[in-house]
Amino acid sequence: MKVHQLFFVLTTFVWGQGILAQDSIPLSLGDALEMALEKNTDVNIAMEQGRASEFALREARGNFLPKLSLNASYNRNIDRQVIFLPEPFGTGGPTKLGFDNDYSSSLSLSLPVYSNFNFANKRLSRTRNDLQKEMARGIRHSVEKNTKKAYFNYAIAQEIVRVQQERLSNAEETVADIQKRVEQGTLTDYDITAAKVQVATAKNNLLEARSNIIPLANTLKLLLGLDERDILKLTEPIALTEPEIPLGKDLGQILENNSQLKQ
Repeated sequence: MKVHQLFFVLTTFVWGQGILAQDSIPLSLGDALEMALEKNTDVNIAMEQGRASEFALREARGNFLPKLSLNASYNRNIDRQVIFLPEPFGTGGPTKLGFDNDYSSSLSLSLPVYSNFNFANKRLSRTRNDLQKEMARGIRHSVEKNTKKAYFNYAIAQEIVRVQQERLSNAEETVADIQKRVEQGTLTDYDITAAKVQVATAKNNLLEARSNIIPLANTLKLLLGLDERDILKLTEPIALTEPEIPLGKDLGQILENNSQLKQ
């Protein structure tokens, strides 16, 4: 019976660990950016508006092309029209006109020679298309910036919690060591009181760090379109790297590529 109970406990523990592992979502910075761009509503709206402006530009260009149209019609004459002719021109009675089945078709070709409206509409459509593309690029950059900021803020907050936990552990170990020395008579009660104050301060700092991490995590989940109950496991390390764009160098290129200025 003890063997069966031990086997049941171990199986339950392993199964619980597997469930916890499945609930946590490993997330790198690249995955976060991809999810944010895919699920962001503003990005999707900007992309659809860009497609609409592109089709409007195609329509404006199509006004300069020749147009060929073909029309066809069919009419069934159940009761044909009649006229009455005098006897010298006919039988003297009603004479039917036309046929029982009428077919007609027409083919027309038109070519615009000059249209000020077409030229103005083409320039306006091209400008709108360029603006929509630039707005979409600016929105993507904004989403990427906010996602990177939220990702590393959450990572730094997790690191702060880890550091505060280590400080609390060190403070508790210091209290235990001072307690032994007080019992040996090498230290006084003042020393242990000061050590306990350090423990209380470390606990307060840890609670504050844990409370600060919740809104940062929710901000990142909101940008990624995740549920607030999801557990994120960040895999991107916190490290100092070379700046992507060195300040003070190629400033003209930076201003030229700025999306807001281009818009």
